[in-house]
Amino acid sequence: PALARIMGDAFALCAPPPDLTVSEWADEYRVISQGTSPEPGRWRTDRVPYLRGIMDAFNDKRVREIAVQKATQVAYTEALLNVVGYCIDVEPCPILWLLPNEKQVDEISKNRLAPMLRDTPRVAKKVKPARSRDSSNTISDKQFIGGRLSMVSSQSPSDLASKPVRVVIEDECDRFAQSAGAEGDPSTLASKRQAWFWDAKTVKGSSPTVKGRSKINQAYEASDKRQLYVPCP
Repeated sequence: PALARIMGDAFALCAPPPDLTVSEWADEYRVISQGTSPEPGRWRTDRVPYLRGIMDAFNDKRVREIAVQKATQVAYTEALLNVVGYCIDVEPCPILWLLPNEKQVDEISKNRLAPMLRDTPRVAKKVKPARSRDSSNTISDKQFIGGRLSMVSSQSPSDLASKPVRVVIEDECDRFAQSAGAEGDPSTLASKRQAWFWDAKTVKGSSPTVKGRSKINQAYEASDKRQLYVPCP
């Protein structure tokens, strides 16, 4: 029996990852933490069906960039957390999550990301626990088996210029700094870090600001402009 258990554990390490899209992974494994949502518990994509296509575009090998022009308070951050959880569990890789400023890095990391990593068992066992003296798990940097997640401010040029990444998440890109110090456009700096990855993915989303100057509007206009059409009740 002991040998059988050892062999079973060894073969389990060799098993392929689950063949799931991001939305299927979230429906199967994601747990929404108490205090972060009016509906804590198991995630259900059917409650926010407009996010299904956005999340599953991440699995389309023909798609390199996903642009989401959105309203506020539509659970978009939860969709990003699903993408991060999926990557940690199924496609581990280096991830860069780019936010407008340090305050939002702190807010998203502490109040949204940390609860998800703690309460979703599938990823909790793969992310190193936070320790005050362990630099592998800090507010802005989370290390996991096969990759790491770096959360950085658009105002920080040094954080944008180092380390290659496969996945770039641009959160509220219309509110990014015009330039990361003297280094130039934050989005351009982030995209340069993906040069070594043939399967790089960028997910950029924002509520639009000024027409004609909105980054997300320009990205959406350059896309195939997918929309979810809902039958009139």
